[in-house]
Amino acid sequence: MKNLSLCMLILLPLFASAAMSDDLSKVVRLQNLVDIAKDNSNYDLACKAQSEIVDIVIKSGIRDMVQSSIDHKNAYCSVKKYSQLNYR
Repeated sequence: MKNLSLCMLILLPLFASAAMSDDLSKVVRLQNLVDIAKDNSNYDLACKAQSEIVDIVIKSGIRDMVQSSIDHKNAYCSVKKYSQLNYR
C-alpha cells in the first residue's frame, strides 16, 4: 500500500484539472490514513478510509484504480469483521 501512495504522489502533478487534483489529493491523504491504521492494526479505520477512497475513485472516473481500491476495501473490511468476531 505504501507503493500505491508513492505512485499516487508521483502521478498527482500529471493531472492538471482542479477537480481531479482535489480528488487525487484526498485519495493520497486517505491512503496515508489507511497505512497508519494498518500499522496500528485498526482495521475499522482502514475499512472506513478505504471506503472513502473507493467512492472518490468511482466518482472521479479513475478507471484503472477502481478494482484495486475495491479489492483493498474488501480485504480491510473483512479483517475488521473477523477481528470483531474474535472479541465476542
